[in-house]
Amino acid sequence: KDLWKFSQSSNVGLEGQGSSNSVGVGYGTDALRLELNGAINDARRYDLTGTASKFGGKLTGKPSDRTSFTADFEADATAGTMLSYGVAFGYEDPKKFQKYLLDYHRDFAGDVPVDRFMAHAQTRITDRFSVGGRANANLQDGHFESGKLDVLGGYDTTIGGEKVTWLLGAEQGFGPGGEMGATGIKAGVQVRGVPLTIKYEPETKTTSFQIELFKF
Repeated sequence: KDLWKFSQSSNVGLEGQGSSNSVGVGYGTDALRLELNGAINDARRYDLTGTASKFGGKLTGKPSDRTSFTADFEADATAGTMLSYGVAFGYEDPKKFQKYLLDYHRDFAGDVPVDRFMAHAQTRITDRFSVGGRANANLQDGHFESGKLDVLGGYDTTIGGEKVTWLLGAEQGFGPGGEMGATGIKAGVQVRGVPLTIKYEPETKTTSFQIELFKF
């Protein structure tokens, strides 16, 4: 069934100084959907004058029960310039406990373009053991600026009829030019779908708690 979606909002600043109006429209189904949106901001406050308008769009699709994709962009209509664009592709098979995601975005908001890459993979090795990996990389004006590699393994057990997954992994940060950054060793447990780990950084001798992106 085809579905239309329409949204509109307006906001007025303090003492009537400045306002924003936005409108959006979407059309499609779960298999393929297109959304377009636009906004006009009137910045007549803090000694700013004039208006600025933006528009953007997003195309989402689900070619099959296991695959999905997204493509989006945002542009400055006033200046006639592109602000950002990106694409993402995902694959997930719940029965085999496999999940893969690739994501790329480019931002033009600063003086130089920034490219952001992300790759995520997660799979089950045996009936009880699973592993996941995630890599991020940020490039500024075509040069490597920062990145991070994260690996986590999970081993399933049962305690008192409750599924308990023991977690062990590590993460490594990277700085400009690919130089080694902060290193973290982490261990924890996942109970009722919440993966919680304790991370220790040997260089700074600091300890922190965190909820993981991986769920086993």
